[in-house]
Amino acid sequence: MSVILLVADSGLGKTTACRRVVDLARANGLRAAGLLSLPVYEGQARIAISLHDVATGQERILARANGSGDGSRVGIWMFEPDVLGWGRNILASLPDCDLIIIDEIGPLEIEMRQGLTNALDVLNKVGYGVAVVTLRPSLVQALMTSLGSREISTVFLTGENRDGIPATILRRLGEKATTKVLLDDIVTR
Repeated sequence: MSVILLVADSGLGKTTACRRVVDLARANGLRAAGLLSLPVYEGQARIAISLHDVATGQERILARANGSGDGSRVGIWMFEPDVLGWGRNILASLPDCDLIIIDEIGPLEIEMRQGLTNALDVLNKVGYGVAVVTLRPSLVQALMTSLGSREISTVFLTGENRDGIPATILRRLGEKATTKVLLDDIVTR
């Protein structure tokens, strides 16, 4: 089991890279689960973030730009408490799989200790080959400290490398999936 931290500022393609990794994994017969944070646009303006369950394809609006209500606020985003609860339930019940996506662990989780707070528990459990976690550069050290001694790779996504990152992650995933199959064969004999 290893964790890949996919690090970039907003708008550089972290979510797009994660979607491509999921597509490549499935095309290669691997099992993927987790959460994607998909942008919702009205014209050119990003007006909301939709939380997408990778395993089922279900989506719910997670946050609204300049929204109001009783949710948590980070910058312009007002987060929906019931959708955060839905996301925590998805993370709590993830099946054993080859690939886990957690897009993204942000200030809400790391600095405010709210949101998808059980994401760290998921990363510390057994039952997956590779976990890909997206986050901003300013949060890397805090997340690495929280993960302790896990096998962690940090990939800084740039305009130059972003198109090749999904294939690189798939290769790592293939190595882990092959190792898991071999270990499962040994244990069952």
